[in-house]
Amino acid sequence: MKYIVSMRMTFAVALVMMLTATGLWATGADEEEPAAAADREMVRDPTTGEMILAPRYGGSIRYTSITDTPVHSMDVWFGGYAAQRSSLGVNEKLALGDWGLDRNVWDFRSDRPPMSAMRPWLAESWEFPDELTVVFKIRDNVFWHDKPPVNGRKLTAKDIEYNYHRYFGMGSGFTEPSPNISLSGQFASVTATDDRTVVFKFTRPVFEPLRHITIGAVRNSNIYAPEVIEQHGDVLDYRVNVGTGPFQLVDWVEGSTFTWERVDNYWDFDEKFPENRLPYIDSVQAVVMREPAARIAAVRARQIDFLDGAGTSYITSVDDIESLQASNPELAYYERKFRSETSVGLAVTMEPFNDIRVRHAMQMALDLETMNNDYFNGRADWKPEGMIGVTSGAYHTPFEEWPPELQGYYSYDPEGAERLLDEAGYPRGADGIRFTVPFDTHPGRDPGFTELQAAYWREIGVAVEINIMESGAAFGAYARGGSAQGLTPRESGLTTMSPENDLRQVSYTDATWNIPHGFDPKLEALIDAAQGTTDLEEYTRLAKEADMRLTELHWYLWSPRTVHYLVHQPWIVGFNGELSLGANDVGPVIYARLWIDEQLRDQYVN
Repeated sequence: MKYIVSMRMTFAVALVMMLTATGLWATGADEEEPAAAADREMVRDPTTGEMILAPRYGGSIRYTSITDTPVHSMDVWFGGYAAQRSSLGVNEKLALGDWGLDRNVWDFRSDRPPMSAMRPWLAESWEFPDELTVVFKIRDNVFWHDKPPVNGRKLTAKDIEYNYHRYFGMGSGFTEPSPNISLSGQFASVTATDDRTVVFKFTRPVFEPLRHITIGAVRNSNIYAPEVIEQHGDVLDYRVNVGTGPFQLVDWVEGSTFTWERVDNYWDFDEKFPENRLPYIDSVQAVVMREPAARIAAVRARQIDFLDGAGTSYITSVDDIESLQASNPELAYYERKFRSETSVGLAVTMEPFNDIRVRHAMQMALDLETMNNDYFNGRADWKPEGMIGVTSGAYHTPFEEWPPELQGYYSYDPEGAERLLDEAGYPRGADGIRFTVPFDTHPGRDPGFTELQAAYWREIGVAVEINIMESGAAFGAYARGGSAQGLTPRESGLTTMSPENDLRQVSYTDATWNIPHGFDPKLEALIDAAQGTTDLEEYTRLAKEADMRLTELHWYLWSPRTVHYLVHQPWIVGFNGELSLGANDVGPVIYARLWIDEQLRDQYVN
């Protein structure tokens, strides 16, 4: 039997009215800055070759978020990825994706670029004196925001040392590593040898040591002012935070909005147009909107500038995108298909999923090809992938190359699934149900597709209770030490240039995002070996073997890699569909490099 679920939600009119009441734009210009919006001077975007409106200053960008990010405040030591969302644009890192890079070389439409697409950020340069050492030269022109207790002093190498000592728990009075930093044990020392030089020492050679420090194992490594941590003990209160970035987070209305404002005399310049100091815009505001229909209504009403891909508030529903494209062809649309966000994690330490036969059966119950054809109108990629996806190039193993037995476990076979459940000791009851499991999901997950998955599982006698949690609570439940007990959303088929680190994050005993809470010594040995080699060929082989081992364990259920649609208003200039400029360097980091065509905006809004 085929189940196709059409989920259309009513528009949240009241929320749109609230957005109108809060006001949209701030404007401003500087006589020494680019021309006013009335000037239609055009320039060539050096990364795409396209002619665009010349840069100008002023205005604001509003984007949608499904989660009230400051639930973990701004301190990534405690909140990791979630906390980084509120410190973006405020607290910077040693490296950043090169915004000025030719988009034919790397388009930044995935979460993790290769190191070849990165540039020094707070660092001015880096070098490798030997296989155990990375030396960073810190910029001489970076100043902390002019705010107590730092009061605009110059950034020094000692600040970098202090932050990494805190992350690793290995100096400056810190003894416990952050739970959100992996591989801290691979670092022997971090030492500021003078005001501008920081030396990282590894305990053993590793593959691409620079990547480990900047966008791999230590990707949530925002730099905070030591004076703030010494005075307050942490940065859990956004109001005390001091950074070096183009914005300050100035307001947070719980469950509603959080707002960044421009920092005058920010140190960095536009990589595309180096004569222009960043940021172009005056402010950024994230609006918490959990319902897809509310977000679409807001963009239709011109209340929102971005349905942001970084905040998981992009559109996944084919019906929604086709309807929006028909009613609003003037909007800019970008398609991304960089990972599966319809896949599922299983609590493998608990019944019934501690039995691999049950895990196999859950996968075999899903008719992936029919799901794609009927629910996604053929737009998704349904063929199974491991955690390392096809977009990862040589690190990926195509489904056709999997062992035949493993292919069978990832193929639609409801009769075989029922046999496995019978063998595992889960017969159907009088009501036809073998067992009932919870599916704790979040507002960013397509509810229609979750219902569709549940309908397929119902056909083999598995009842699923869907529980839509608030995003912050959901992510807390999924992470290491969380309370996930049945099914949970999980990304799979990742685009990754750091396969061994991403595999560690989702499968290693101490990893934050090991949602299944599983342990497999063979898998961990393969990951350790990949992290310990410096030979590319050996590294690739070990990463692929580790990925196949995780696929064999079936801790995660594959579902199609869907198309994500990012949408923005026509007056946003300088954007080409970029998702991230590094490791979760999204939102305000990118928005600082965009500008507003006020004349075009006035044509649509007034």
